[in-house]
Amino acid sequence: MGIDLSKSDLSETQKYQLLTLLGQYRQAFAKDITELGCTKIGKHIIDTGDANPVRQFPYRTTPKTKEEINTHLDEMEEQGIIRKSMSPWSSPILLVAKPNGEKRVCVDYRKLNRLTKIYTQSLPNLSDVLDTLGEKHAQTYSVCDMRQASGSWNLMNNSKEKTAFMTHRGQYEFNRLPYGLANSPATFNMIMNEVIRDLNWKSALVYVDDILNLQAALFDKLIEANLKLKPSKCQFACKEVQYLGHIITKEGIAVDPEKTASVHSFAAPKNVKEVRMFLGLCNYYRKFIHNYSKITSPLNQLLHKDQQFHWTDECQRSLETLKTKLTSAPILVFPDFNKEFILHTDASGTAIGYVLGQHDKDKKLRVIAYGGRMLRKPEQRWDVKDRECLALVVAIKQFHVYLANKQISCLY
Repeated sequence: MGIDLSKSDLSETQKYQLLTLLGQYRQAFAKDITELGCTKIGKHIIDTGDANPVRQFPYRTTPKTKEEINTHLDEMEEQGIIRKSMSPWSSPILLVAKPNGEKRVCVDYRKLNRLTKIYTQSLPNLSDVLDTLGEKHAQTYSVCDMRQASGSWNLMNNSKEKTAFMTHRGQYEFNRLPYGLANSPATFNMIMNEVIRDLNWKSALVYVDDILNLQAALFDKLIEANLKLKPSKCQFACKEVQYLGHIITKEGIAVDPEKTASVHSFAAPKNVKEVRMFLGLCNYYRKFIHNYSKITSPLNQLLHKDQQFHWTDECQRSLETLKTKLTSAPILVFPDFNKEFILHTDASGTAIGYVLGQHDKDKKLRVIAYGGRMLRKPEQRWDVKDRECLALVVAIKQFHVYLANKQISCLY
């Protein structure tokens, strides 16, 4: 099936037994697009109200790109993923390279997405997902990825024409949900929650098409729903796995260095847009960085509407400090809701910071998360004791999920 167990924490005998077990669930895996499944659970709707169709000309492409697009179109048409179209709607096609070097056909649906009504279905809270891992006390983890998840869900008939795209050899439209549509992640999550309803948050965690699995029962659910996993993207019984931009181990959660590589190579921003881009990359991992708000203060100042863009030495120090902090970010431990939480707060003249932690078996304080924010101008004029009280109030509000109805120790 193409499953690699080289990173698994198993003996050779155990690996053989695992592969034998996985072989019994062969129908849950698809080695390529020809084995792709398509579930009958739910259909995706593109609701554009009474908006007029948008129609764009195709982008120009090189002869080599045309050949690659032809291959993808042939495969998708043969599998019934797309069909020829006479739709009044049309968006341009793109060939996008994936991190592993493979390429996939995507459509630039930005104009269609602006007309689409957004679902109220929300994605799971990332912190809740990661915290749940600690409750399992697992020694190893298994991570699975869907095989072309977007092609595994059907579209409502009246939505198909809106997915139309123009190519050098004519116009097509999708029978199944394509990449790049507004509401796609919500549809993925809604249907996956239905598929593994009695397993979710217990023995499996789902975030869009990324699944962290602890039981073989997941495979039965996928086979029943006619959904498939990508064997080459699955890891089983590993001491360390990559999940949602993090490295997960039994010790806790760490920053995934592959995801922060773009931060380390980021040059000094030349405008506000580049500052926003850099801070966007860093914000995802702010819980790993002590005094994050204080460190980013010079950069956030550049985002103010009345602030003229001027890259100072202080801004450069902030940039370099963030790069260093992310490189050396600590492992954050999983919370243990049966133990006492320790809350450490601090307040300066410009910012407040706080740390949530717990003592380990050796009585050493281990960090669960860092937090903080900049002080507003009126708050900066408060007495130091009032700023310290503010830090405590804000910290308790942010970490209320951990601290509610609990006895806590506060240090400040």
